[in-house]
Amino acid sequence: MSEIQNRAVDLMKMDPDAHPMTVEDLRDNFFKASFALYCSLGGSEAKAKALLQSSGGHEGDVATLVGELMVTTAGVSHLQDMDMMQAAYNTLRRRYQQLSSAA
Repeated sequence: MSEIQNRAVDLMKMDPDAHPMTVEDLRDNFFKASFALYCSLGGSEAKAKALLQSSGGHEGDVATLVGELMVTTAGVSHLQDMDMMQAAYNTLRRRYQQLSSAA
């Protein structure tokens, strides 16, 4: 997993159009990607709003929440009959190619 993490961070640093890596930027990107996945799995905007309102904006330990996210991602990958690590590699490869062709 750390190999994927290192490659992803390197990729973010290579992108000339990217802003400096800040918590704010990553938080927004995380929400956009999460919401896109939620919708791809059949979730609706109305249900998402209800979930957000009922969550109460809870904060928690980032390490624990990243772990919870990984467990949930594994479940989604299982139900979709896909390998989540292969999906990550494929995305990294595609984004590296996009950066290379843009240079």
